[in-house]
Amino acid sequence: MVRLAGVVRLESCARPALSPRGTEKGWGRMSKHRPWRAIAAAATLVTGLTISAGTATAASGWTIQNTPSPGVSTVDGVACPAANACVAVGDGSSQAEAWNGTTWTLEPVPIPAGAGGIELTGVACTSVDACTAVGYSARPFNTSTLVEAWNGTSWSIQSSPNPGGPGNDAELTGVSCTSASSCVAVGFYHPAVGPATDALAEVWDGSSWKIRQAVTPSGATYVALDGVSCTSTSNCIAVGSQDGSTLAERWDGKSWSMQSTASAPGIGNDGTLSSVDCTSANNCMAVGDVNGLGITLAETWNGTSWAISPTPNPVVATNPPGGSTSTLNSVSCASASSCTAVGYYTSNGGNPGTSSNSAFTLIEAWNGAAWTIQPSPNAASAEASLLQGVSCSSASTCTAVGVDYTDPSPPNTPGSPRSGLVESES
Repeated sequence: MVRLAGVVRLESCARPALSPRGTEKGWGRMSKHRPWRAIAAAATLVTGLTISAGTATAASGWTIQNTPSPGVSTVDGVACPAANACVAVGDGSSQAEAWNGTTWTLEPVPIPAGAGGIELTGVACTSVDACTAVGYSARPFNTSTLVEAWNGTSWSIQSSPNPGGPGNDAELTGVSCTSASSCVAVGFYHPAVGPATDALAEVWDGSSWKIRQAVTPSGATYVALDGVSCTSTSNCIAVGSQDGSTLAERWDGKSWSMQSTASAPGIGNDGTLSSVDCTSANNCMAVGDVNGLGITLAETWNGTSWAISPTPNPVVATNPPGGSTSTLNSVSCASASSCTAVGYYTSNGGNPGTSSNSAFTLIEAWNGAAWTIQPSPNAASAEASLLQGVSCSSASTCTAVGVDYTDPSPPNTPGSPRSGLVESES
């Protein structure tokens, strides 16, 4: 059985630098683009920020779903406009799959002329027949932004601009749409001068994509936006990182402005926010991890300020002790009191070959007051299982996506075997 790289279905999307292209990327969201880290244990108390040891709470079970083989070998993003309709995107021999409530089917994605390959890293749907996926196309000496549109029957390429000048890398990593004629996509690029990487934002008006320059923090060297969520054409929140610190920006329909992210004594704004979902202009949830501690991170926006929302971290026996790390890669909220976040945690410092499975799926649920860990399955044959995206069409129906690595060699080794992963909760 081959599982969709990272799709999990419940019945109830920091990169210090661009990763090299032409080789398999790192594990899951780490490919966007953080080196594998083996850092401090999760069960710790840091002044001003409680980091709790988490235990899985009783809940309806998650199960693994069948998907086509060969298919999408790494699933980066998923969007479900209805309980019986989802679109998942990533890379592999195919780059997109669709769920009709019963089965997953491959949906061919066109490759731009001259591109050696593509990866779709994020997707947003406003209806079952209107989805927008973003990512990049790989070329001999650089990567270029890529946008594809789904009309319910087929995918087509939408022309998207590339900043930074000829030969410079540019990638889109997240997208949010309020209608078929209004979308905002974010990512990063290599400018000809200035920061090593800079934040990228583009806006779709129903006829063309245009760059709308995101804010670059003064003096920053590595800036990237990972995720975006829009509640209207004049209200979008984008999150990411700047030189190892959390980053949040707001789009008001005309321009971007910086927001101050939550700070904790002894930690400050250290970390990466990988994903955000807003249920209204005054309610957003963002998730990621704290750099240097190897623990999950969540922050809430109340329309005025960001605040830390304490998240649990799995506690596992490691050898050597303290070798476990945890991260949340994606979040989806059906309401202000119902969010699901997904990611992974490691044992043995996440070192491949030191255990039968050195990375495990992680799912956490928010009930409006607290986060709790939900049990999630891992394939016995996988060396590492990671979740990278999640979408909830209701409080009781979610789909999460990710990847299984099925070889004990380091996961960023060229050609490391991968397979799609799909899980469902009922």
